Amino acid sequence: MSFNPDCVGTRYQGTPQLLDRDRHGAYAEAVGASPGSEGEFIRPLACFAAVYLLWPVVPQLFQDPEVGLDVEHLLHGEQEFSFERPLAFDETIEPQGLIAQVDRRRGMIFLDFRCEGRDASQAVVARARSLFVVKEPK
Repeated sequence: MSFNPDCVGTRYQGTPQLLDRDRHGAYAEAVGASPGSEGEFIRPLACFAAVYLLWPVVPQLFQDPEVGLDVEHLLHGEQEFSFERPLAFDETIEPQGLIAQVDRRRGMIFLDFRCEGRDASQAVVARARSLFVVKEPK
């Protein structure tokens, strides 16, 4: 399987994700986050956004035969998260992914992957950007 540079614009749809208080609390405790006011854990924990935004769609990218990404030689180069508004427990967000850009330089593929989380009204409430770097076979 070889990498398809024409994959820019490919979209992925994840299953809706419930922002679950217990799941979030377990993660916060596991990483040593301390409770904020009223005993609630400080939110959003940016790393936990990966659970809701990335995990539902990134495996689709990695397994997509039309893209042909060599995950055995993949490095996670960069990661960013942003939020349009505070997220609330018990709300559901719908993750969507997009291959935004691909660059090839010096035997490496730089794949810019963007994710958005949309609420029930389809408004974007959270965004993620990942840069995946893959060494091309010789």
